[in-house]
Amino acid sequence: MTPPIIASAAPDCAFYRSAGDAIAAGIVVDARIFDAEGRRLEPDGDGGLRIASQTPGGPDELAAILRNWLGHMDALRESTANWSLASLVRAAVDHLGYTA
Repeated sequence: MTPPIIASAAPDCAFYRSAGDAIAAGIVVDARIFDAEGRRLEPDGDGGLRIASQTPGGPDELAAILRNWLGHMDALRESTANWSLASLVRAAVDHLGYTA
């Protein structure tokens, strides 16, 4: 898993430094959970997260979620249509003022 961990319950997104932080924060039940590379995550039954098997969407789904979220947050004044997933994740993290 590549941080940040992103939990989306439209229109909101929450960003966590680790799977443990996401679980400790109490992720919303309906939230779609991803790592920074767009892999869907799911609870593992042991209080953590694992990469979900056979879940459609992935990076394209996360990119669409982040584009919508950045627009909802009024974070950018430019088009993100051609931005890579890595650029969208960076813009979201920068908008929130998170640091490593």
